[in-house]
Amino acid sequence: MSTRRPMMRTDDSQPREIPPAIRLLALVLGASFFGFGLPWLLAAAGRRADQTASLPQITPGGWAFLFGAALIAVGLCFAGWSVSQLSSVGRGTPLPFLPAPRLVVRPPYSYCRNPMAFGVILAYIGFGFAIGSAGTVGYAMLFAGFLVVYIKFEETGLRTRFGEDYVEYKRRTPFLIPRPWL
Repeated sequence: MSTRRPMMRTDDSQPREIPPAIRLLALVLGASFFGFGLPWLLAAAGRRADQTASLPQITPGGWAFLFGAALIAVGLCFAGWSVSQLSSVGRGTPLPFLPAPRLVVRPPYSYCRNPMAFGVILAYIGFGFAIGSAGTVGYAMLFAGFLVVYIKFEETGLRTRFGEDYVEYKRRTPFLIPRPWL
C-alpha cells in the first residue's frame, strides 16, 4: 500500500505548494495554449467572421499595427509578470487545478486582483488590431467577457481558501483595471 500523500491538497480547502517541476510543466503547457493556441484559434475564427459577415477590415499596418503591438507588449508584460509572481511568491500556477497555496498581494497583484487576465485580454485585442481583423478583436472581447464571468466565480473559492485576508485584499484592490498609484 502506498503512503504517498495527495500532491495538491492537505485538506479540502488548502492547496499544497506545487513542486517546481510540476509548476514549470504547467507554465510551459499554459503558455503554449494561451500564448499560441488560443490566439491562433481567435485569429482563425476572426478571419472567418470577417469574410462570412463582411465585417469592416482594420487596415493592417500603420496605426492599427502599432496600436496592436503596443497592446500586445503591455499585455504580455502584465501577464508574464503576474505568472512569475504567482509561481515564485504564490508557489502555484495560473491553472485552476494547480492553484497557488499563498495569496499574492505584491505588484502587479496590488494594482488589480486579476493582472494576468488584464494582460491576456489586452494582448488578444492587440493581436486582432495587429493582424487587421475586426472579427478577431470581437472574439477577443467575447473571450474577455467569458473570462470575467469565470473570475467572478473563482473569487468565491479564493474567499474560502484565504478567508479574511482575501476579503481585505478584495476590498482595497480593483477587480480588473490596474491602479498602480494605490
